[in-house]
Amino acid sequence: MFSSTRRLTELFVIFAICALGFTCAGAIRSHFRQAPRAEPELVIAAGVVHDAALRFLRRQGVVVALVASVVGASVLLCYGLAYQLGWLSAAAPRAHGVVTTLGFAAGSSAALGVALL
Repeated sequence: MFSSTRRLTELFVIFAICALGFTCAGAIRSHFRQAPRAEPELVIAAGVVHDAALRFLRRQGVVVALVASVVGASVLLCYGLAYQLGWLSAAAPRAHGVVTTLGFAAGSSAALGVALL
């Protein structure tokens, strides 16, 4: 019983730290989102830089998606071949490969989502 209470406490602390991080990120974002007072030429230059950065992020997203799919397919292929050749006798390593692949895909998707904010 003590162990489950301790795990719940640790989970609560982790969620509290995450909430604090999101709060700080939101405060920083709102601070930087305020429109700067600048000359019209600087505003035009900032718009050009912003558009170029968005185009780069779109291209980067395609590349990251392709790399993620190749890495994921490679991991699943390696685990599948190892299982078929008898190097792995249990299904747990294959499940680990699926979890690793899904974790990589989720991480790359989250990185792209954050970059587009």
